[in-house]
Amino acid sequence: MKFSIFVLSFLYFRLIKSKFKHTFLNIILFLTFTFNILLFVDFYYWNMLIEIFILYFLYTISIDVNKKIYLLKKNQLVMFLLICFIFLINIFILNEYRFWELLNVPHLTPSFLDMRLLQGSLISFLNGYDPFIENPFDPKGRLFAATDYLLFFAKAISLQKENVFIFLIFFLILFYICSITYFSLKYKSTYFLFFLFSSASLLSIERGQPDLIIYVLLFSSLFLSKTFSGGLVMIASIFKIFPIFVFAEVMISKSKIWVFYFATTILLILINIDSILILQKNIFSTFRMSFGFKTFYLLYLDNKFLALIIIFLLCVLIIKKHYSKTLIENLDFSTCDTTEKYMFLMGASIYCGLFVTTSSFDYKLIFLIFCFPLLLRLKTSNTNSILLFILIISNYGYLINVLGQIGVIINMFGKLYVFLFLAQIILKLLIYENKSSDHLNEQNL
Repeated sequence: MKFSIFVLSFLYFRLIKSKFKHTFLNIILFLTFTFNILLFVDFYYWNMLIEIFILYFLYTISIDVNKKIYLLKKNQLVMFLLICFIFLINIFILNEYRFWELLNVPHLTPSFLDMRLLQGSLISFLNGYDPFIENPFDPKGRLFAATDYLLFFAKAISLQKENVFIFLIFFLILFYICSITYFSLKYKSTYFLFFLFSSASLLSIERGQPDLIIYVLLFSSLFLSKTFSGGLVMIASIFKIFPIFVFAEVMISKSKIWVFYFATTILLILINIDSILILQKNIFSTFRMSFGFKTFYLLYLDNKFLALIIIFLLCVLIIKKHYSKTLIENLDFSTCDTTEKYMFLMGASIYCGLFVTTSSFDYKLIFLIFCFPLLLRLKTSNTNSILLFILIISNYGYLINVLGQIGVIINMFGKLYVFLFLAQIILKLLIYENKSSDHLNEQNL
């Protein structure tokens, strides 16, 4: 702990010496520094490292007008790959319990517990049980909370076999890490690396979340033509339902094959509607480590005072942005290519769709990484703020462990903030694309 205070003190006085001009960030830094000395918070090692990183991040921004901290450097990439190697060795070979404890990620047994639910549900199904109603082969006795189609996929690959299970988990985690490495190299930004080691991202890996299967399908769709990418979105949608929001792409692409995929998805869901209605009852909801309007309602039932504070802060933000006429700045989408627009619609539509319709655990924040390329390309004050807020809200564990109820306020407000601005950008992007399409049609005529 003395080491933590020493580093904080050093960075703080370096900031003062460098004539730190960002008043708001300076206040945050000062309060963090003060809390450490006065409250003497007992940090885990990982929380201490996160804190040091945040302060270093603020320090670098304060002295670098061109924000070069965002650019990926070779030494950062080498360090990242080394950390990932150590990460995989610890998870699959060495002491995973001690490793997750070091990262301050709550570890449940058996390992990859959420994927064990899929495996256990398959074994229950093969033994004549209906896992939606009775699931004796799940380690925790949980009921199945996905569609029959995902269960059929598990059966097709023989997920009941332990070697297949371990291979699938290893493939999904490695794919996820490689995809983030790809984004980092292509867009030369450290944001992607920071996001990989966020609480939400690490927790999805520790739990072995089946959402990683959806992530693989959606990421793979980036490299296929419209004819085949829609098929992957359809498969993802019938596996877990929520990727159906990605079909907003139909509105701007006017692709007939996507209309076909969307209609087929709806038909397959209707065919399996009974089990889907049942699984909705099996989904657990809480305001902790979750996002969505329902989550906010659950917080209101638990702590009205905190909920009212968040409402007040949101109203202040909206009024301030309205009168300054910067709710969303004029965005120049011409600098973004088709893939970046498609990626943004994937990530933003999933987040906004889930936000409106249900309460979702923070695992699903991993899909927000698809928004990063377009937001980085636009480079406005609003889009930069959204990127920073995404990094903040994806670290629920750090906010709660360090700041307590203040962390809850920051987390819930941040999620509302991200929803508000992503929804507006979606709308502006759809309008822009429709105008561009109409203009091209006029030229052809």
